[in-house]
Amino acid sequence: MEKNTITNGKDQHIPEALLQSEKDLREAQRLAHIGSWKWIASTDTVTWSEELYHINGRNPGSPAPSYAEMSYCYVTESWERLSAVVKKALETGESYELELEIIRPDGTKRYTFARGESDINAEGKIVGLHGTVQDITEHKQTVNAFNALSLRHTAILEAVPEIIMEVDNNKVYTWANQAGLDFFGEGVIGKEVSLYFEGEQNTYAEVQSLFNGAENVFYVESWQRRKDGQKRLLAWWCHGLKDENKNVTGAISSARDITDQVLVMNKIQEQLSELKRWQQVMLNREDRIRELKREVNDLCTRLNKTISYPSQGE
Repeated sequence: MEKNTITNGKDQHIPEALLQSEKDLREAQRLAHIGSWKWIASTDTVTWSEELYHINGRNPGSPAPSYAEMSYCYVTESWERLSAVVKKALETGESYELELEIIRPDGTKRYTFARGESDINAEGKIVGLHGTVQDITEHKQTVNAFNALSLRHTAILEAVPEIIMEVDNNKVYTWANQAGLDFFGEGVIGKEVSLYFEGEQNTYAEVQSLFNGAENVFYVESWQRRKDGQKRLLAWWCHGLKDENKNVTGAISSARDITDQVLVMNKIQEQLSELKRWQQVMLNREDRIRELKREVNDLCTRLNKTISYPSQGE
């Protein structure tokens, strides 16, 4: 036996390095969940790599299904898209990439990412296709779960009647829920927060600790300009945002328009003050009446009259 070769049982010498390379390729495909395939169009002969058998839930010892039988391996919508790009690849030589949903023999479904390229012979004729298929089921399920969670969170935020706004470290609005857009207007995204301030404010100084890394929630009240130009008082609850490395990326805040509430409270305070003033006036009048009664009684006494008034009133 020659050095660095082994015999495969048929008196053929195969370089050991080639066998090792094939072994490494199978292992790489297994780890990446990527299988490879080749199709000879004239004979409708299909060959699959070992990993592609596993992806499709089939026995590697069985023959790969021909292209004519392939429609049973996919859900209807995926097969229609695949057969369309295969036809185009045979006609034009154009390669393709697309996501497909396969059906295993046991009925379970898997998501795959398929790539295909044309094979051209010496005469320049397209004689078949080859490509790869990657099982992306876990990734797809993760993405779908994340999207579902994101949609749920978005629905919750949109249903909240309070204004919710997000800013970056430059105090520029980067996101708003519908209530925020209704208050500030559709053009608020990308605008600096201070553009909506009404009058001189100390708001930035009050919340600066958030951008320095503070973890607690900050409450501030700020006069803001609504999209219709009206001046409104907003009560803000602000919390800092951080990335996975604990670096501050901005802040998210919820706000409530308390203008009418404050106006009502101010009116009530004015009325209470007026009531207290009148109460004091009445007390002063009662004190004066008692004083006058005492003076009348004193005068009657000096005049030797019997008429008298109760000094404390009745």
